[in-house]
Amino acid sequence: MVLCIHKDRAFTRTFGLTAARPLPTATYALFASRDALTVGASFNAPELLSSYLQRTGTVTERRRADAIAQLACPAGVQFLSTLVHLLGLNLYNRPGHRRRARIGRIGRVQDRQNWKYELQGSEGECVEESRRGE
Repeated sequence: MVLCIHKDRAFTRTFGLTAARPLPTATYALFASRDALTVGASFNAPELLSSYLQRTGTVTERRRADAIAQLACPAGVQFLSTLVHLLGLNLYNRPGHRRRARIGRIGRVQDRQNWKYELQGSEGECVEESRRGE
């Protein structure tokens, strides 16, 4: 996880809107939270979802419930982790902005082309949009 955060730091500073400067502590915390969400969804949540699917009768076969849970959990958490990642980038690229403006902007970006951002990767799109000044 440390190497992933280090990579994110390098990309953020390289492709940011401003001259390279230290990342805010909150950005590091958001990147770590995003990674923790992904790890939790990949290793802990599938077992819980699988047992829930079996208990409710949604899926009766254990192997099938396990497979569904192992695929759905990591993919599903990406909707939340993308927002967390965008907020971390926003904290670096727009220092001094108010919280309401930050959250509103990220929400607009997420709502406008949600599937495009999820499927193509949010970082490149967010950086491209930031360079245009949106």
